[in-house]
Amino acid sequence: MEEPKGRVLEVTRMTEQKCIVGQCCCGCTLRTGSMIIAVLSLVGNIFLLANSSYAAVQGHNNASWVSVVVALLHFIVSVLLIVGIRQEKRNFMMIWVWVTLVRIVISAIMAVIAFIGLVWQVAISLVITVLLYGYCAVVVRSYALSVSGVVGSPA
Repeated sequence: MEEPKGRVLEVTRMTEQKCIVGQCCCGCTLRTGSMIIAVLSLVGNIFLLANSSYAAVQGHNNASWVSVVVALLHFIVSVLLIVGIRQEKRNFMMIWVWVTLVRIVISAIMAVIAFIGLVWQVAISLVITVLLYGYCAVVVRSYALSVSGVVGSPA
């Protein structure tokens, strides 16, 4: 028996409405907050790319070139986020959200390992990183959903 299409749409909307905010923490709109996050992400990734490239060229360790590739991918994703916000392309914004969620999971695993190893400074900084990235992902996701018309109108 075929399920009515309205029911499927209702279930999809219910699942997409979880973890949504109406504005950024500073009281600005979701669009402005997302653009601030995008610019900060881009600047941070430029520094990460420069640092990784310097370490790779200096030959500090074998993992340096892997760091360069990861930094380059994060840089590209940050550019996609800016383009997605400017052109209101939900898929571009959601790419950044998904990459950030992977980053959050990896940071959370590293935080648990740091807590187990009693490396408190690293563990606490990773927990703060997870919380900040988590909030940023929620803000950008909320804006992306508002652009697509799933939740309210674009703020």
